[in-house]
Amino acid sequence: MTPRPSRLTASVLALSLAAALLPFPAGAAPRPAAPRADSVVVQFADGTISSADIDVLSGAGAETSTLVGHERGRALARVRRGDSAEDVARRLGRSRGVRWAIPNLPLHALSLPVPPNDPYYANPIGGNAAQRSYLGDAGSYPYSIDLEPAWRQAFAAPDRGIDLLRPGATLALVDTGYTPTAETPDGVFVPVYNYVAGNTDTSDDAGHGTMVGNVMAAKTNNGAGIAGVQYAAPSRVLVYKALDANGTGSTDNVISAVRSAADHGAKVINLSLGGSAYDASGNPDTALQQAWDDTVAYAASKGAVVVAASGNENAAVDFPAAAKGALAVGAIDPATGVRSAFSNFGPQLALVAPGEHVLLYGSGGSMQVGSGTSFASPMVAASIGLLRTLLPKANPSVITSAVLTACRDLGPAGLDPSYGNGELDVWAAYRRLMERFPTQPPLAVSVAATSGFSATLAWRALPGSDVVYHYGLLGGPIYSTTATSAQLRVGGDGVYDAVVSASASDMFSNAPASVGFTIATGHPGLTMQRLAGPDRYATAAAVSRSSYPTGAPTVVVASGEDFPDALSAGVLAAAYRGPLLLSRRYSLPQATADEIGRLHPSRVVVIGGVPALSSAVQSSLTRLVPGTVRISGADRYETAEKVAIAVRAASGGSIASATVVVASGEDFPDALAASPMAAAAGHPILLTRSASLPAATARALGEAGARRALVIGGPPAVSPAVAAALPAPVRIAGADRYATSRAVADYAVAAGILDRGELGVATGRTFPDALAGGVAMARLRGPIVLGDAPTASFDAWLARIGDACSKVDVFGGDAAVSSPFATHVLTALRGL
Repeated sequence: MTPRPSRLTASVLALSLAAALLPFPAGAAPRPAAPRADSVVVQFADGTISSADIDVLSGAGAETSTLVGHERGRALARVRRGDSAEDVARRLGRSRGVRWAIPNLPLHALSLPVPPNDPYYANPIGGNAAQRSYLGDAGSYPYSIDLEPAWRQAFAAPDRGIDLLRPGATLALVDTGYTPTAETPDGVFVPVYNYVAGNTDTSDDAGHGTMVGNVMAAKTNNGAGIAGVQYAAPSRVLVYKALDANGTGSTDNVISAVRSAADHGAKVINLSLGGSAYDASGNPDTALQQAWDDTVAYAASKGAVVVAASGNENAAVDFPAAAKGALAVGAIDPATGVRSAFSNFGPQLALVAPGEHVLLYGSGGSMQVGSGTSFASPMVAASIGLLRTLLPKANPSVITSAVLTACRDLGPAGLDPSYGNGELDVWAAYRRLMERFPTQPPLAVSVAATSGFSATLAWRALPGSDVVYHYGLLGGPIYSTTATSAQLRVGGDGVYDAVVSASASDMFSNAPASVGFTIATGHPGLTMQRLAGPDRYATAAAVSRSSYPTGAPTVVVASGEDFPDALSAGVLAAAYRGPLLLSRRYSLPQATADEIGRLHPSRVVVIGGVPALSSAVQSSLTRLVPGTVRISGADRYETAEKVAIAVRAASGGSIASATVVVASGEDFPDALAASPMAAAAGHPILLTRSASLPAATARALGEAGARRALVIGGPPAVSPAVAAALPAPVRIAGADRYATSRAVADYAVAAGILDRGELGVATGRTFPDALAGGVAMARLRGPIVLGDAPTASFDAWLARIGDACSKVDVFGGDAAVSSPFATHVLTALRGL
């Protein structure tokens, strides 16, 4: 072999083949339609099914002739032709004596199906093999990395899987950077440092790092794009930009990035980059080799495994892959199992993985095909990360040994310079670890006591390091503790099932344990549902998923950063029978884009002018849904006027009872509190200044033919002079924003617009959660009240509602509406 001259830069190892980086034809893989249900499942609170209960089923739209009764008062029944399971379940959920009712949707094992539903995972695209041909199930694809059985055990089996409630192994990507795409999971890729520019902007200006990162951890089972090797592992990927727009970077920067990643807790570091370790005369550069050896040794001392691409010159293994202690990864053709013609080889090669015709998702947002050891290396790195997440306290060398000894032998028998130990076999490595590490004994759970609306669970301690127990009601929120007992609070009488599981950092988990208990206090059942995401945009998407599980024809999008234009948008969303989603001013949040993709609307309506939502946001929406339009005026008052006109058009040209709602345009709480009532009744929300009626609002009153105005808020919000200028004004107000929201709820219930069967709760400090929640509550015909802390007046109001309420919907995460306060609402509703 002819030695190569020294290269002082680390160059990207993406092979330039004729088939590389070819865009897929548009529309090649249509997204699967969301499943629909034709029956409902109902749980009656008293644990029995009486003749009166059958009448309730019939009245809600179920075909009682198809009724199938189950244990503890659970029933299954088809819905009548022409009705939907979602609407029947919603009606049943508000019925007295019903604990819960849900559409009987199809389910996969647990919550993560294998294979995932990403279209490019299973479907050949444009003459290229699907991802499944090199990732999944060696029984069908003999030269795949056999990842599907490992996924099935990790994410869909009841035991010896990954604990999704604990942090996963941290990975690191040292490359050209990473730019988020539609395939980027929320919170997974964490920018750390840009060594090229000396700042923290790790955006990818070459595209290589984004493709490598998406091989590792693309969003999976989202009905779009590709699957990432990590699937749903609760891991992070630290991003270091050490290479520039040309894919070139200095050895010093890469070494610095590796050491920093190790210092920041990375357990696996992927290097799809490399350079020669020979001087200009072709002699080994011993100093450079020593530098790489020391760097890999430093990472190992911190518990990190360095995985590196071997190179693409059909020559000796590049550095850092050839460094002592690194795992050098070569490439094979997944169709034949033969070493790729470009793949570097030598005694340092540790193993191989598929590296030809790999499906990729780049920073430009298009599907591509690439070949090179650059794309074999992240398959290995992410697979090791998956295995390390299973057993966080296991010695890294034990995990690495399991991977190498489980490799599928290719080429000459045993270790050889062309294939190393052979091809990565993730499932075989997983099985070796199951043989090597013990499984926790079964968990036995009992109900130690019940008191009021609480049950105390108890279990014996299980062996292992860092043992954590997860507990909760079946189908409800899950909590964690290190203790061997826990208290669960329920909302009312009924039969309940509790589930407890355990996990350790050095043992495999056993199957969860369950135990049933009964609460009998004389109060009907009361449940709570929290609709929340990691931010306001994801919360609005969560609300949308709950309200529109099978899609919606129209989506309304408003600003999540400022309230004025958005205040009137909820009524329009309800008129269009679609959700209200939120956007940043200058960029469309990924959570919003994903939800629009799931809903498959034919129209998107943007509320507000360019200062509220930029042209760039509208362009992003138009790319998703060509039928995107904007409704805006010169200011918030004119925007509300134009929204009112759109509401009238959506209602067939008439506004019910010619009533309008008028609220302050200078603050948000009053309009938000009125949103469910206004949306349910079809009353447009118009905005006003406190001291003067805007011209646009006066015009809108005439355009609506308004004969009555519901004035929301006291004189500080809408002055007596402004109220007097409105047609037949009726003021609805309380002492503050919280009391006003309750006064609006009382008015709407007394008027027969809403009922008290279901109650929404949102923070009164900010507007976004209540904005999206108001549309949802209008659909449920329930009010939304603002609350942030217990008060005597709020408790008295809740106690007055009492047993009439059977469900509470909390909008926003714990930072918005704290769990103790949410629990207090349940307790106060039952007068406890």
